[in-house]
Amino acid sequence: KHNTRTATAKNILALKSNQEAPDTETWDYFVKLLNRLDVAGMSSEEEGSVNERGYVRSLFLVHICPWRATEITGYMDIIDKAANTPGIRSVRGSKPLQRVTSEVVSTSKAPSGLPRAMYDPRWLENMQNSCTSDYEELEVSEEAFDLLVLAAERLSSGQSG
Repeated sequence: KHNTRTATAKNILALKSNQEAPDTETWDYFVKLLNRLDVAGMSSEEEGSVNERGYVRSLFLVHICPWRATEITGYMDIIDKAANTPGIRSVRGSKPLQRVTSEVVSTSKAPSGLPRAMYDPRWLENMQNSCTSDYEELEVSEEAFDLLVLAAERLSSGQSG
């Protein structure tokens, strides 16, 4: 999943750069974000299915990452949707399955060393107050890493810029 998202973001960044598109910096940000998150920063998922009017459709049930800032989940959704854009998605292989957020909370350990802004503030506060040794193991970076809330809102609503 991380490799697919990174390839998608890099491909779109290259296209946007060549077109001098106004959202080029946003896609550059997504590439940097994915590099920071790495594989450990991706949500876990399981295959599932849904029955819609007698038709069973396969999908992925995405587990909730309680440690991750909510904005990052929005960014991942934007990247996943962009992966299905003609010219980005490979015509070979099967069509990717829809990803639906489940109610299951992931038990995967949060990656360490990320900038403070990438962690959910309430989760981080809880870790700091209740699990001092676990909090110290996180080695939270005080590096400035601003989240692009407005960029994500514009992209998800179909506006460019």
